[in-house]
Amino acid sequence: MKKELLLLIELQKIDNQFREVEISKGTLPQELERLQAEERDLTVMREQSQVRLKELGLDLRKREKRHDEFKLKVGDLQKRLFSTQTNQEYEAVTREIEFHQDALLENEQAMQTGMEQQQELEQRLEESAERATKLADSLERMRGQYAEHNQSSAARIQDLDGRRAELCESIPRPLLSHYDRIRKAKDGRGVVAVYRNSSCGGCYQALPPQKINKVRMMDDLVLCEICGRILITDTLDTKL
Repeated sequence: MKKELLLLIELQKIDNQFREVEISKGTLPQELERLQAEERDLTVMREQSQVRLKELGLDLRKREKRHDEFKLKVGDLQKRLFSTQTNQEYEAVTREIEFHQDALLENEQAMQTGMEQQQELEQRLEESAERATKLADSLERMRGQYAEHNQSSAARIQDLDGRRAELCESIPRPLLSHYDRIRKAKDGRGVVAVYRNSSCGGCYQALPPQKINKVRMMDDLVLCEICGRILITDTLDTKL
């Protein structure tokens, strides 16, 4: 069992180096994802604004045509008003004039609202274009930093992968499975040394003296009863 435990210690050291590589990325992955999400949202917003702007333009052109038609109609009716011969005809023409004047006013109000929306959308697109340019620059720099980091760590990861695979071949499958299961569940640490002669180096739960003695003998697999990590002696010159 001592041989297997020593192999596990070496495996944990390699996995610790994997964690160091991942930690060295810092907030780069999260920041890159945030910027990419912002770019996607901005693109969608700009596309929707452009579609709406086009719709408003079509609607305004139709309303401008109606505006001219309404004005022409009102003008014709007003001329007709002076040629009416009866009160009934006069009232009918007057009502028709009022109807078209109301329609003209309603159309003008809709045109005003449409033009205001147009201006607002054009301003939004102008401001978002500036933001899109700055965002593209930030993303280019961030992707460059991320690629540079990945390139610089690629050789190290390849070396660690090879060493890990070789070690895993020498460790019994059940023991390796337990180690990997605990490592993934416990922040990357499946093997821990006794801490300050008294507790588990993972969860810091106090260990009874007889268990510590058993760990130091290294002739059997000893697990922490609280966190399930594999315990190793603190007398070895190792850092985990």
